[in-house]
Amino acid sequence: MALVQEARKLKPTGTVRSYAMAMLIALVYLTGLRIGEALRLTIKDFRSDPYRLFIAKSKFGKDRWVLLKDSVALKLQAYLEVRRRFVEQTPDSPIFLNKYGRALSYRSPHALSEGCLINVRSDGLHRSSS
Repeated sequence: MALVQEARKLKPTGTVRSYAMAMLIALVYLTGLRIGEALRLTIKDFRSDPYRLFIAKSKFGKDRWVLLKDSVALKLQAYLEVRRRFVEQTPDSPIFLNKYGRALSYRSPHALSEGCLINVRSDGLHRSSS
């Protein structure tokens, strides 16, 4: 997934933000979660027996479980291990963090800054010139 590779290049590289954006894009793509649902996930929402995510107050205020393929769950576990290196985790901690270690915002201007606007065209991904 080229978009995930581009997310890993977000500056400053090697921060929790670049890992979080890459995992967020992959999780939304691979599970069909809505972006807002993914951003509201906390550590306690990820369960491993079987691999699943608890989605609280989804569309129309309903709660639901989303089963994960093993490959997706293992990627999420690997991301959470990386995340632990950057910031302490509690069960109520958000899964996806910005570069300051706080919850990634739905309207985060950081996703559009630093020249990382990405255009998806039929011939592939291209960085925008702005």
